[in-house]
Amino acid sequence: MVPGLLQTARYARAILAAEPGATEQWIEEAVETRLRRQSVFERNDPPMYWAVLDECVLLRPVDGKEVMREQLEHLLAMAERPNISIQVVPLDVGSTAGLLGGFSLARSEGIPDHISLEDAAHGSVTAHEEAVRRVSVRYDAIHKWAHPIHMSQRLIREVAARYEHQ
Repeated sequence: MVPGLLQTARYARAILAAEPGATEQWIEEAVETRLRRQSVFERNDPPMYWAVLDECVLLRPVDGKEVMREQLEHLLAMAERPNISIQVVPLDVGSTAGLLGGFSLARSEGIPDHISLEDAAHGSVTAHEEAVRRVSVRYDAIHKWAHPIHMSQRLIREVAARYEHQ
């Protein structure tokens, strides 16, 4: 899935609604929390943020074509920021270390590197050096298969256009 820090409200709502037993109140509270976390990108000195997405994330029609088009356009807008890098690993690569679980790396001047880990139960953020090192190695292993930024943006645009014409 698209990492929480890059999700639109509608995409997040659809993802969270898939949780068995989720109530409307829980979903709305979780969406609000997720969107509040995104304010980190509005700081005067926002952190560096790299996201490497599997191509299947672009292709899975989460809550239909309108939600997906909006989400992909949001990814493109976020990728325009100088502190955010979004790259796509093509499907034809096959198996990568990314299949072991979702994560994000965050870096900023003057503070330790952080990782955000997302799994089926919860998300967590840590600056623990060993955890950051292990995830950085995993990131490097995945990143070598990713399209360059300009090709990733082109692919996201192409897939977003397909959602317009479905």
